[in-house]
Amino acid sequence: TDDLVVVHEDFVSFAGSSEPALQSLPSFGRVYVIDPSQLVFGDLTSQSIAIFQDWSLGGSVAGLGDLDGDGLADFALGRTVEGFSGSPYEALLGTAPSLAIYLGDDMGNFPGEISDPDAPELSRAYDLGIRRLDAGAPLGDLFLWGALSAGAVDIDGDGHLDLVVGETGRFTTTVPASQLGPEDVVAQDTHGQVRIFRDPFANASVPFDLVFADADLEIDGGIDERLGVLATISGDLNDDGVGDLLIGAPDAE
Repeated sequence: TDDLVVVHEDFVSFAGSSEPALQSLPSFGRVYVIDPSQLVFGDLTSQSIAIFQDWSLGGSVAGLGDLDGDGLADFALGRTVEGFSGSPYEALLGTAPSLAIYLGDDMGNFPGEISDPDAPELSRAYDLGIRRLDAGAPLGDLFLWGALSAGAVDIDGDGHLDLVVGETGRFTTTVPASQLGPEDVVAQDTHGQVRIFRDPFANASVPFDLVFADADLEIDGGIDERLGVLATISGDLNDDGVGDLLIGAPDAE
């Protein structure tokens, strides 16, 4: 039976707080992995195979198929904020990647899952992390805001799935808040882009990180196109033995 991933991006939100210090914080997100065949009415927490939680977690979620070729389905969870070493929020937010990929496990054990839903532990472990920039990039007091999307398709016909990552836009901000004001935004880029990593788990030992500069293929959008929306349906659409991509650019003219 296929499992279900449920996202609660604003499990705890500080957007409406009267305290300015709290308003600058991102939302606290929680993700539940559930076996639908065992689901009954009631609390998701008590019926979950695994639970993940962290600051800004839940900006995106994607099923990736069998990305590492072990016969089990894998999935990705996105964060809306990417931080860097030296940030004034580093002690709280850490330097977690924008996209965390988890490999399927026949025992239902995943890195980063929390053991106690009432505990404040954070889901900082993963099998593969995707970052826009290296965690040590000289942006210590700034943040990249905007979720990444993910998909997987065999684009070169070698029998192994390749990882596709889309970014419809990014804001460079002075705070990691979930709701931004004009004064918080230093720069923005709404071209959009797609990065493709061929067979990312080949000859790799988990856990490991990749950055956009490691991508094997790059597709960049035009001005304000917001290229990077990845279709949930992909594969070999024209039966030529090579996987195809469906990529959206919602603001293209």
